[in-house]
Amino acid sequence: MKNKVLVGIVIILTLISCGGKMQKEQKILSYKKITTLNSEGTIFLEVSLDEALERARKENKPVFINCSTTTCAPCRMMIKRVFTNGKIGEYINSNFIAVHMNMDEGYGIEVAEKYNIGIYPTYLILNADGSKRGEVIGADKDIPQFLEKIKQAADI
Repeated sequence: MKNKVLVGIVIILTLISCGGKMQKEQKILSYKKITTLNSEGTIFLEVSLDEALERARKENKPVFINCSTTTCAPCRMMIKRVFTNGKIGEYINSNFIAVHMNMDEGYGIEVAEKYNIGIYPTYLILNADGSKRGEVIGADKDIPQFLEKIKQAADI
């Protein structure tokens, strides 16, 4: 019995310490790949607006911000069904600095206020100087149609 308790404590302590290390590694990498079934999905950075704009200046690309909330069912559908699509992933990964922000917390609150985002999902496209280039409002399961909306909003 004592051995089982001791093993349980060791497992819990290991999980806690690994969890802390994983969080630190994620912050260092600052990437979150939104994909469940394949490796072709959109790669979203989880960084502040300033960090995204700095990277956009360095790479000479606009910023694509996935503005969503955790309670938004259409937002979750887009992450699960659309951003995992290879065509969407290839286009966004090649042409933008892609960022995912929860508009209810952290950096998202500031972005929602600054760009007057009140409908979710909204896909905000910014120039590297932070000026608004375009936006796509609402979910769309039709991959070619959604891709065309992004292209028109970005004017690429």
